[in-house]
Amino acid sequence: MAQVNTGSFTFSSGVVEASPSKERWSPGDPLPFRTNVVEGIPWAAKLTTDWLKTLREDFSVKSDDTFVVTYPKSGSTWTLQIIKCLRMQGEPENVSTTLDKLFPWVEVPTNNVDELNSIPCPRVFKSHGTYSVVPKVKDGQSPCKFIHVLRHPKDVCVSLYYHSIAFKSYEYHGPFSEFFDLFIHGMVLLGSWFEYEK
Repeated sequence: MAQVNTGSFTFSSGVVEASPSKERWSPGDPLPFRTNVVEGIPWAAKLTTDWLKTLREDFSVKSDDTFVVTYPKSGSTWTLQIIKCLRMQGEPENVSTTLDKLFPWVEVPTNNVDELNSIPCPRVFKSHGTYSVVPKVKDGQSPCKFIHVLRHPKDVCVSLYYHSIAFKSYEYHGPFSEFFDLFIHGMVLLGSWFEYEK
């Protein structure tokens, strides 16, 4: 595995398995949850370097596209629900249509890039990506739109803690005190909230 330095910490590229949790976490300790490190950032294990490369090369961003971009647990679902209501103009809709179907999450490789490209305009996409990860329009095109949602870091930390425990794929079982240390040091999914929100 390649080593990636992200400032004060070095992550190994690729899938990092969970290590046992303890009461407090310190810099240099292994991560107590399962993650996939892509370009130096710890992601949910779904995102791969290959999918990110495919997005950059084959996904066609259009000038009327909108990306709802948030750090995890910062309000993307809430914001997408508002957009859904605005787009429906108050009309009832098929309740079986999920937000993921209406507004695909571009970092999730279960999406097919051809399907993403064929979505009729205007398109709205969800992303937790940093600016370097979110797909861009090609040179010479008008820029697309971004809605960036910001949430207080205390609330993000608490919500991300419960999210990490609830999703078995993260394999996190530690106490909040350990998770708080991880969050403050940027050793959680998507890295440092403080760096992400700069």
